[in-house]
Amino acid sequence: MFALIVAGRLVQTNFNRIDQLKFVTDIPQADGINHVVVFLTGAEPFPTGMGGQIYFSWPDPQNQIAWHLLGHISNEKPSAIFKISNLKKTAPVLNEFGLPIGGLNPAFFGQGAVTSAVHNAQIGISLEPIDAILNSTPVSTADPPKVSSFVEFTEKMLTNFVNYATSFGDGSSISVNVVHSWYDNFKRRLQQDPNFWKY
Repeated sequence: MFALIVAGRLVQTNFNRIDQLKFVTDIPQADGINHVVVFLTGAEPFPTGMGGQIYFSWPDPQNQIAWHLLGHISNEKPSAIFKISNLKKTAPVLNEFGLPIGGLNPAFFGQGAVTSAVHNAQIGISLEPIDAILNSTPVSTADPPKVSSFVEFTEKMLTNFVNYATSFGDGSSISVNVVHSWYDNFKRRLQQDPNFWKY
């Protein structure tokens, strides 16, 4: 039902069922991974009124599993790309119950502690009512923004453009075709998901 893409690797479909509503898969040697894509394979849709919350785990400094809510997929949104690099750099911010903000009890997907210091990550999917999913807050938006959304969007858009344009050479001369190509791609992605730049 689910699949995972990590850049430079084969598609993973080996999600293990933890219970009736929870699935998990391992991402071995995840140190260099910045983004993951989670999607429905099309073999089976979610039950009516349900969707999948996507969680990411990475061992914290005490080698404990910490689950972070990334976002969701549903029949209406069958795929999503998530940036995970920042979640690996810092320890989770804990709430008054000692749980990561935007996160879960470490045993939510049946695990407690990591048995070794190997940096393997995990993706967990929890089937939940779509109404509850739409009212939840992913970890990436749990902290209040330090700059306005417009400023953040502008910075990310320009960074995206510079990275794209310089990928065609040293950046000293940029073809008009490269600019048009970037613009068309950016516009298409914005139409597909107005918030794609946040991930």
